[in-house]
Amino acid sequence: MKKNELTKLLVVALLIICLGPLYPALSEAGTISDNFDGAAVNTRLWQPFHDSQNQRMFQQGGELRIQIDGASIGDEFGAGVQGKFFLKGNFEMTVDYRLITWPKANGVRLGFEGPNGGPGSDEIFMVKRRNEGANQPQIPENTYSAAFNDGSGYSGNILSTTDDHGSLKLTRVGSVLTGYFIQNGVWQQIASRNCSGTGLEGWVGITLWANSRTTVELPDGTLVKLFGGQDVEIAFDNFQVTYDQIKYLSAAAAPLSLLMLD
Repeated sequence: MKKNELTKLLVVALLIICLGPLYPALSEAGTISDNFDGAAVNTRLWQPFHDSQNQRMFQQGGELRIQIDGASIGDEFGAGVQGKFFLKGNFEMTVDYRLITWPKANGVRLGFEGPNGGPGSDEIFMVKRRNEGANQPQIPENTYSAAFNDGSGYSGNILSTTDDHGSLKLTRVGSVLTGYFIQNGVWQQIASRNCSGTGLEGWVGITLWANSRTTVELPDGTLVKLFGGQDVEIAFDNFQVTYDQIKYLSAAAAPLSLLMLD
């Protein structure tokens, strides 16, 4: 064997040994935890994003902080992190939240959303702490919500709250997805959906973010203002997901493949 070929093989073997644990086997059950400690987001696990200079996310004080400025406008805007992994089978994910700057009628929502494909794909579940703005009189201003999209539209539930901190949870057991919030140390169900045959039982991703939009459409088709044009800041902490199966975005393994080329 030529010396340069032997060197290449040794480098690849060393990288596989060192980086292998970052890419679990497809069928390996396990747990991912992130307490958002340190100076920067763990980009092996998350893809940070924001929609304009009026929104931002950063780690500070052991939390993932998200800010949405009052100058924000658009059909939808926000900031957060998208997981670089997809889950299949049973899973349970939880996260703590805290409202830092949360003015009345701000119109911001925060929590989990789940795409069924890569970045930009449709969301198929949402579990959130929400402010409904000032112009939706049929809904309490501050709520928890859980909603599931089977392709024909969302179904779910909204519950009134006054919480300024707490925890959210989403589970999938068999073909049933369920969203929860915590109250006095006990998980309370918001909504549940049997997803059998809907596509919701397949591979799903996770986005953790805060977002809003300038207007929202009411059930009767009326467009009303949602975002209150006020500065908002929230924080996430103690994210954890326990899963049956996991796969990482294919781009994560590209460096190893490139090293194998002549």
